[in-house]
Amino acid sequence: MINQEQLLGIIRHILTIIGTILITKGSVDESSWTLITGSTLSLAAVLWSVFAKSPTVLNYLKKR
Repeated sequence: MINQEQLLGIIRHILTIIGTILITKGSVDESSWTLITGSTLSLAAVLWSVFAKSPTVLNYLKKR
């Protein structure tokens, strides 16, 4: 199973690619994208923590 560090690394790389495209096209400026990326990674870490500590989610995953 993938751990939190790996998941956040994957998300970070995906956001880097998306950000590069959007900044190059002029759709978003660099400071706005930095804010979006930071918020997304923080949210992913919080959600991972909640799911990892939730007995309901853990039981569901064990049954699969």
